Amino acid sequence: PPPKKRILEGHFPYGAKTVPYRPAPGDVPFDVLHPTLRQLFVRCFEDGHNNPQARPDARTWVKALDEAEKDLVSCRVNSEHQYGGHLSRCPWCERKTQLRGIDPFPPMSVGQSNIPVQIPLPPANKPKPVSSPAPSPTPSPTAIPYQPTPAPAPTPTYATFSPLTPTPTATPKFNTPSLPTRKFIDKALSLGGIAAVLSVSFFLFYPHQDPELKDKQKHFTDYIQAIQLDSNSADAYNKRGLVRYDLGDKQGAIADYTKAIQVDPKFAEAYNNMGDANHDLEDQQGAIANYKKAIQVDPKFSEAYKNLGHIHSHLGDNKAAIESYNQAIQSNPKNAKAYSGRGHAHYLLGDKKAAIEDFTKAIQQHLNSKLAATEYYNRGQSHYDLGDKKAAIEDYNKAIKLNPKSCYPYNGRGLTRYYLGDKQGAIEDLNKAIELNPKYAEAYSNRGITRYDLGDKNGAIQDYNQAIKLNPKLAIAYNNRGLVRYYLGDNKGAIEDYNQAIQLNSKFANHYYNRGLVRSQLGDKKGAIEDYQQAAQIDQKEGKTEEYQQSIDQIRKLQQ
Repeated sequence: PPPKKRILEGHFPYGAKTVPYRPAPGDVPFDVLHPTLRQLFVRCFEDGHNNPQARPDARTWVKALDEAEKDLVSCRVNSEHQYGGHLSRCPWCERKTQLRGIDPFPPMSVGQSNIPVQIPLPPANKPKPVSSPAPSPTPSPTAIPYQPTPAPAPTPTYATFSPLTPTPTATPKFNTPSLPTRKFIDKALSLGGIAAVLSVSFFLFYPHQDPELKDKQKHFTDYIQAIQLDSNSADAYNKRGLVRYDLGDKQGAIADYTKAIQVDPKFAEAYNNMGDANHDLEDQQGAIANYKKAIQVDPKFSEAYKNLGHIHSHLGDNKAAIESYNQAIQSNPKNAKAYSGRGHAHYLLGDKKAAIEDFTKAIQQHLNSKLAATEYYNRGQSHYDLGDKKAAIEDYNKAIKLNPKSCYPYNGRGLTRYYLGDKQGAIEDLNKAIELNPKYAEAYSNRGITRYDLGDKNGAIQDYNQAIKLNPKLAIAYNNRGLVRYYLGDNKGAIEDYNQAIQLNSKFANHYYNRGLVRSQLGDKKGAIEDYQQAAQIDQKEGKTEEYQQSIDQIRKLQQ
C-alpha cells in the first residue's frame, strides 16, 4: 500500500507489532538511526498512533536530533561518510558495496560549482561579482561577495589577494574572486510526515532517495512493482523519477514526472521536481514554467517559491528572486533555505545589512546543526565586507566548529587574518583549506599573495600557477601573478597575464590599470593612456570616484 495509507493504518514495520509486510529492500536499516531516535519513532508510530498525546513533541525531536548529530563520527575510508557512534563500522561504505559502487553520499563537490556553503546551494555556475580595490596609496586587497553557498553551496567561498609593495610611480591594484556557487534546488516529496535533520531519518521514510539497486536497467524493483500493481499511482512515478534523478538520469526523471502529472494533473510536487531536472539540464525557462505550475496548483507551496527564487538568482535577476523568496517565507516562515537565498540576493544587490539579517534568520532555523555552517560562513563574509573583521572571525570560527571539513570557512578566516596583519595565521588557514580541498583554486591564489608578502616569491608563483591550472578562467589569479611578475622585473610575463585577465573579465578596472602601469614602465605611453582611460571609464560608471581619480592622475603624468 502507499506510504500514506500505511501510516493511517498504523503499520510501522520497525516496531513490536506485527504488520502485513516488511521494510522494502531499499530501506536503510532501522538500526542505523541513533538509539534515541529509534525510540522516538516507535513512540510516534506505535504508542502515538491512537493517542496523539503520547507522540514526542517538537522540542523532544530537536533534542534527540542534536544528540544524534553530536554522536556522529567520520568514516576513516571516506570522509564524506558520517554515522552514529553506536555503530561498529560505516553503514554507508557497506551500502555502497550493496549498490554496486553507487555512493549514497557522493563528494560534496558534485553538488557545488566554482563558488562554493551554504549554499550550500550548491551547483550551477553563478556570476562572480568583485568589489573595488582600496583607493589608498598603498595597494590593498579587496573583498568579494559569494555566489548563490551556494549552496552551500556548498553553499560558498571567496578568495583574497593581498597588497604588494608599490613602486615609486604608481600603485598596482589587486582584485579577489567571488565565492563559489552552490546549487539550491531541493526535491519535494509527496509523502508528508516528520521532518528530520539527519540524513538517515530522511532515507528511512523516503527510501526512493537511496533504494537497493538490483538491476540498473529496471531502475529499482520496488517502484517498478508498484507501478505494475497500480499503473495509475502518481506517487510511484514521482518517486521513481526521484531515483532516476539521483542516478543522473535527468531525462528519465522528467519522463516519470510527466507520467505522474498525467495521472494526477494537480500533483504539485511532481511539477516542482521536474523543475529541478529542467534546471540541471540548463533548461531554465522550463524550470521556471514548472515551478510556476506547482505554485498555481498549490499557492502555498513554499519550496516551489524558493526554487523559483533560486532560478531567478541564477539568471541574475535578484530583485525577482527576492520577490519569490518573500512568497516562500510568507508560506513557511521556517523555510531556512529561503532566508539563505534571499540573503544571497540582498548581498549581490549590495545590501549587506539585509543579507546579515536573513542569514541570521536561517541560522536560527538550523539551530546548532551542521546545516548552519554555511549560513555562518555567508554571514561572516557579509560582516567582513562591512568592515567588521571581529564579527567575521567569530562567524568563521562557528562555521568551522559546526563543519570542520569544509574548506571555505578556513579560506574566509585566512583572508580576514591576512587583512588583520596575521600573515602566519592566514597561511595556516589557507593550508588547511587546501588540505581539505586540493582542487580549491581560490585558496591557492590567496596563499600565493600571502607568500609574496612573506618574501616567498617563488612560492607565490607556484601557487598562482596551480590556481590557474585548476581553474584556467580564474581572472584574479592571472592579475595577481602579473603583479608578482611585474615586481620581479618580468614585464613581458606581466603583460601576458593582464591580457588574459582582461580577456576573462573585461569589465574590471584593476586589470586595465595594472596593465597600464607596466606599459608605462616599458615606454608605451599610448598603450598606457588607453588602459588608464578604460579603467577610468569603468570606475566612473561604477561610482568609484577615488579609483577614477587615480587613473586620471596617471594619464596627466604621462601627458606632461
